[in-house]
Formats: sequence, structure tokens, C-alpha cells
Amino acid sequence: MNTSKTSKATEIFDKDIAKRLYEFRTLFVSKSQKEAAEKLGLTPAWLSYAENGLRRVRMDVVEKLVKQYDLNMEWFTTGLGPKQNKNQAKPTAGSSLSSVHQEVLLIRKTLSIFEANLTQAFKIIETQQKQIDDLTKKLNSIEQGN
Repeated sequence: MNTSKTSKATEIFDKDIAKRLYEFRTLFVSKSQKEAAEKLGLTPAWLSYAENGLRRVRMDVVEKLVKQYDLNMEWFTTGLGPKQNKNQAKPTAGSSLSSVHQEVLLIRKTLSIFEANLTQAFKIIETQQKQIDDLTKKLNSIEQGN
């Protein structure tokens, strides 16, 4: 079992999210990718890969954007609503219900992304298992020939 430092369940992988990460970074963190990476405690290469959809966006990075730059998670995950949570009106009963509904949509989107990542991981594992089986057969064939 993979025991890497960052659990795959704490990552988000989606091309639209990658685009929104770039947009948010250039608007609210820094136009300079290098400077933004420093502010966020990341390497410029990691940030570049994430913004180009080549690397999963870790939840700790998203949480940092939420806390330090008022990133609106709804906008980040769905593209709906304002980019930042600044100047939000105080919630009412109706807006609270709407918030719950939006949270449910956000959870559904996150689960959908997780499911897609899990499906991709299973495909990779299946492909690797086939390669291992093929190599094992070749090795056994070579050993029997000697």
C-alpha cells in the first residue's frame, strides 16, 4: 500500500481547477509564479505543474489560499460565485440553506474528482500488473531455456 506523505484523498485533480488556481494566483497572490510559490511555501516547478493540470492540487495548498487570501472554495471547485469570500453579507436562514446546498454540491464535485482519480489509479495498477506478469513469464521462459 502506498504510504506517501500526502494522501491521494487530500488532493484535487481537475483541469478547470488548475485554470482557476492560475487565475486566482495571478489576481490575488502574485503575478510572478516564483514569488507566489515562495509566499505559499511551494517550489515554482510544483506550482507550474499544478497550474497546468499536470499535478494534483493538494488540500493543504487550498487551505492556505482560503486562510491567507480568502479563496472562495465554491468558486475554486465549481467556478460559481465570487473568487474571494471578502465582503460577504451575514447569513440569513435562506442563505444558510443555500450554503448547505452549495456544500452538498461541493462534496459531490469533490467525490466525483476522487472517483475519477481512483478509477485512473486502478487502471494504472492493472497495467502495471500486466507488465509484471509479462516480465515474469519472460523470466521464467529464460530460466527454463538455460
